[in-house]
Amino acid sequence: KMNDYSVLKLNDKKFYKFFNMCPLSYKEKFVKDAHKLIEENYTSPKSPPIQTLNQTYLEKTSGLEHWDFLYNCIKEKLLKTFNLNFKYKTSWINISTENNDYKFHSHDSDITCIYYVKNNYPVFGTNIENKFIIPFEENSLMFFDGSIKHSIENMPKELLDSDNYRYTIVFDFDYY
Repeated sequence: KMNDYSVLKLNDKKFYKFFNMCPLSYKEKFVKDAHKLIEENYTSPKSPPIQTLNQTYLEKTSGLEHWDFLYNCIKEKLLKTFNLNFKYKTSWINISTENNDYKFHSHDSDITCIYYVKNNYPVFGTNIENKFIIPFEENSLMFFDGSIKHSIENMPKELLDSDNYRYTIVFDFDYY
């Protein structure tokens, strides 16, 4: 069934996870877009090894059918879940490769949304405050309070080759 969801709780914090977000044919389009942006050097020098700049949707991918579909689905889920309106703040793509080195961080946003594009090893999901790991499930979306410390669960270099890269798309939103 499209868009099943679950709510995970850690103390007073909630993590919302939605499944079957996009048509499966979009996965390879998102991966192809990520590589195109990297080839264009649309990457952040201050962020982990491979992360696009933080206006990926606004500057580069808005208007593409699969990106607009994802964006509109996220906005719909936020509205239905919180009964609040949200304003787009930032977006980017993360790719974990052989030199991945992601650290714990938080976002300067009310809500962080992570769309899980591709990963052959679900155990390498999102580490929340070094207390638990939310598994990476392809074609799912998770959102949570942006101030919560989290990190990509870095994969061992032995598992990483071009067939096993981990791809996520992140959107940040603020209430309005």
